[in-house]
Amino acid sequence: MADNILRKYPDADVRVIAVWQAIRGDGLGDQTQAIFDDTRVVQVSDPDLEIGTWFGDRDRQFHTGAGLAWDVFMLFGPDATFATLADHLQVSGGTIIAERAKLRDAFAAAH
Repeated sequence: MADNILRKYPDADVRVIAVWQAIRGDGLGDQTQAIFDDTRVVQVSDPDLEIGTWFGDRDRQFHTGAGLAWDVFMLFGPDATFATLADHLQVSGGTIIAERAKLRDAFAAAH
């Protein structure tokens, strides 16, 4: 994400929300904050897995994989609001590393 999109499109009007979850129970270290050194990125810690559970419970809308959503990406159109996220989903997938080309290509097509 940082190398393939944010640095490649430094002037893109984009907002990224990175949700950090301690899936393996090893906590959230300070190293996660260094991954996205970009003012367009908001980083959120979700130690209770509430965000991942919310998206996971709505798998048919967001295609995240049933149950808990983690290590996934979702790209929404510019008119998306929290209430209309499902209507503006352009692409989603996971794992992030395995499907990074899918996200990169969708972002490039939109910009």
